[in-house]
Amino acid sequence: METAEVTKLIKEFFDLDIFRMKLGLETIQKAMDILGNPENSYKIIHIAGTNGKGSTSTYVANMLESQGYKVGKFTSPEIFDFNERISINNQNITDQELASIFHEIRTRLANHQDVSLTFYEMLTAIMFLYMQHQAIDYLVLEVGLGGKYDATNICTSDLALITNISLDHMNFFGSDLNNIAEEKAGIIKNKQKVFLGSSIKELNIAVEKLSDDIVNITNNNYTISMNPHELSTGICIDNQEFTLPLYGEHQAHNFALAYYALQSLNLDLSHEQIQNSLNKTKWLGRFQVIKHQDKTIILDVAHNQASAEVLAKNILSAYKKEQTISIFTSLKDKDVKNIIPQIEKYSHEIHILELANNPRAMPIGDLYEEISKLFTGKIIQSSSPQTALDQALKSQATTIVISGSFYLLKLYQDLL
Repeated sequence: METAEVTKLIKEFFDLDIFRMKLGLETIQKAMDILGNPENSYKIIHIAGTNGKGSTSTYVANMLESQGYKVGKFTSPEIFDFNERISINNQNITDQELASIFHEIRTRLANHQDVSLTFYEMLTAIMFLYMQHQAIDYLVLEVGLGGKYDATNICTSDLALITNISLDHMNFFGSDLNNIAEEKAGIIKNKQKVFLGSSIKELNIAVEKLSDDIVNITNNNYTISMNPHELSTGICIDNQEFTLPLYGEHQAHNFALAYYALQSLNLDLSHEQIQNSLNKTKWLGRFQVIKHQDKTIILDVAHNQASAEVLAKNILSAYKKEQTISIFTSLKDKDVKNIIPQIEKYSHEIHILELANNPRAMPIGDLYEEISKLFTGKIIQSSSPQTALDQALKSQATTIVISGSFYLLKLYQDLL
């Protein structure tokens, strides 16, 4: 395929309305039926949860790859490069491959006018078909939104994992944990085996309605140790010591969930294979530390109360509040009133900005009004990511924490 044709097809793909959402499986199911149900061509490990899906997916994929399997992974949203969403053995799909599969799907659906896919549905279809073309052994499949009605849920998985639940995407799922739990549990099919990373009552009740074979890893014995100097995390599990390059107790819990799930597949994973898989684990935007000029900058996508609590705990274990300031923004559907008190714990100053050209962005005036009710330190309104960064770099603080949105972190890719 010529470069010009690839560019044209990629543009047409992105011309689909990226912000249009449609909860329901009828259309994507019709599309997959027409395409011959490529999702049935490989084993699938389906992962849902409010937080921790990404790192859990990465642990699972890397451990499977260490066994010699060809492992596909689907995750969203991306941090820096859109093609991160679809990868095989840690190699992202290329633009040419993306364009080629997009063209194939449009051609095969051309005579089916009733099948009009949203951007996310098209992306999901591209992913399933690409994985079939590449003859993978396993697909590690991260839910995009919710679970029950997410486009990924047209598959029947071999294992279901649910990391946890908390308030998020409240415009879709409201503030009732029972509803959120039922959405996440919706990935469970045919009373299959399911692994849980949370003891929250609402989640356990929802899962028990759908499965008779539940493993809650919070009932298992493993111990966690933190190394704030190396910003690494240790875990002792089944009398084996492992070191995680990602920092935080939550990362150890995510690893334990992945570990116990894969143990159920009777894989012959040695300690060396597991540790080697951990050594190459990178998860951008999750307590990602960058040295810039004379500052320590921490990038973290924390965008709901639960992840903000974890971020606060991790920062306070290694840094001092009086030396820390924040750069923050939010989308309109996020629980700002419960995120800001967590930022207050570790930051004495906050720089806020509005995400330009994003219809989901919270206007800076609304953001300031909400934050001013909750944050007792200095609040600075910034006109752009560059302005916020410049102001923060001129401050006396030694640590700058950037959080609140995947979209915000992506904007800082070229600034740091």
